[in-house]
Amino acid sequence: MKRVLILLVLGLAGCANEDSVTSTKEIVKSTKLTDEQATNLLADEVGRWKVTGKSMPRGGKVEPFDFIIDSGWREKGKSINFTFSPLVNGTRVPVIGRREYDPVEGVFIWRSKQEGSPEMSGRDQYDPATKTYRGNYLHPDGVKETKKCVLVSKDEMLITSQFELDGEVVFSSEAIVTRLVDTEDPKKDKSGVSSVGHDQN
Repeated sequence: MKRVLILLVLGLAGCANEDSVTSTKEIVKSTKLTDEQATNLLADEVGRWKVTGKSMPRGGKVEPFDFIIDSGWREKGKSINFTFSPLVNGTRVPVIGRREYDPVEGVFIWRSKQEGSPEMSGRDQYDPATKTYRGNYLHPDGVKETKKCVLVSKDEMLITSQFELDGEVVFSSEAIVTRLVDTEDPKKDKSGVSSVGHDQN
């Protein structure tokens, strides 16, 4: 269960996911963003966010979760950093990450790392027509994650994820990500740690 919870929180770190190389390229053909669109989407993720949701292991007990994600510019207009520490089995697990847009492939690339574990990376594609990110991620242990992240507004996102092993769904989750209002302009340049969900160094 601990491994599943870690997969969940790493996946929630932003609306990003990775597809297999082939399927990502197929999806990307129709929806490349302009530099301005990509920068605006990244800027909208800068700030402090509250993640509240529930995890649903197959045949197991539904478990609520919540944590805070902080995000800020890594390179203003180009990439963002994020940090958060979800509670896993009663212990806070620090996670750091980075997210940026690849204009060649037309996808957002992210990397995240939990203390004591290998770095995870992925990519997700944004559809401006539906304001939705979609993607898949194949984890090293064979678990395949699929995710959908809907931008309800600049202050709220809805995320659903599903985890499969050997073709069977073993875990799913739902979460609401809400911006926490503070006195600072969320688009102001910050010193590095913060973001709803994406990458690391």
